[in-house]
Amino acid sequence: MSSFEHTLPYDRMMGDVYVPKCPFCHSENVLTPMTDRDYRQGCEEIKTRLVMPCCNGKLMIEKIDSDYFWTTEAVRKNQ
Repeated sequence: MSSFEHTLPYDRMMGDVYVPKCPFCHSENVLTPMTDRDYRQGCEEIKTRLVMPCCNGKLMIEKIDSDYFWTTEAVRKNQ
C-alpha cells in the first residue's frame, strides 16, 4: 500500500468528481473531467490517467476508494 502522501481527497456529486485543491497549481474546488467509466476503472484498481483542467497537471490514479484517489506519485506532504 502506498503512503498517505500518495492520496488525493475527492468528492462525487451527481456523477461529477471534484477535488478540493489541485496538487499542482493549488486551485480550489476543481471539477475534473473524470467520466463514469474512468471512475469505475479506478474503483476496480485499473490505472486511470487524470489531467487536471486548471493547469494540465497529470496524475496516474492506481485505485479509488470512497474518500481518496491513490496515485503513483506523492501529491501532498505527509501530515
